[in-house]
Amino acid sequence: MPMKVKKVLESEAEIKARLKKESNKIKRTRLQMLLFFKEEPRASYKKAGKILGYSKYQIARWWRVYEEGGIDRLLEVKKRGKKKGEGQKVPDEAFERLEEKMRRGEIRTIKDGVNFIKEEYGVRYSISRMHVIFREKLRAKKKSGRPYSVRKDPKKADEFKKKVVILKGKRVMWEDEMRVGLIVKHRKVWMPKGERADWPVQHKVRVLLSLWCSGCDKWGCCVFHIA
Repeated sequence: MPMKVKKVLESEAEIKARLKKESNKIKRTRLQMLLFFKEEPRASYKKAGKILGYSKYQIARWWRVYEEGGIDRLLEVKKRGKKKGEGQKVPDEAFERLEEKMRRGEIRTIKDGVNFIKEEYGVRYSISRMHVIFREKLRAKKKSGRPYSVRKDPKKADEFKKKVVILKGKRVMWEDEMRVGLIVKHRKVWMPKGERADWPVQHKVRVLLSLWCSGCDKWGCCVFHIA
C-alpha cells in the first residue's frame, strides 16, 4: 500500500535558513522533520522517527500540528511552568528547625522532611533535593534505630545501671543486654551527626540479661529474664 504523500509548503532553502538561525533543540528537530519530508514525501513516520530519534507517534503528532496550523504553529513550544512552591527559597531557620525536629525524632525520613518544608513554608522540594540537604547541609546520616520501651524513665535507668545486682546471695554485675522481639517501623532513620537513633516500642517484651557472677567467677551462670 503506497504511503500518503506529505506536502511541505515551504521551500527547502527556507527551511534550511530557519534551521541555521534556530538554537532551540525541539524546534530544530521539527524543522529537520519538515526537511526530511520535503526530500522524501512518501516516507513513513516510523522511518522519520528512526532518523530523528523519536517514536513514529510523536512524528505523526508533529505532522498533524503542521497540517492544521503551518510552520509557525509547529514551532510553538510551550514553556514548562514550575509547580506552585517550586524554586522558592526558604529561610535558614527552616533548616535549623528541620535539624532540631530530626534530633527529637519527629523527622526520620526524607519524605518527612519534604512534608515539613511544604506544610510550614509552602515550598515544594523533590526527594532527591531533600536528600542532598540531609547529607550536605544537615550532615545527617542513616542510622539503625535502637528500640526502647515507652515506659522507660531515663533517670531511673541511669541510677539502676550504677547499682550492683544481688541474685541468690551472689554478687553479680551488668555486662550487656539483648533485646528480644522488638520490631520497629524503620530499620534505619536519618539523624544529625553525633546523635543516636531511638525507637519507642509500646508492646511488652522480655529482656535477657547476661551477668557476671562473682561467686562462680564466670559469665552467664546466673542468667535470668525480666518482663
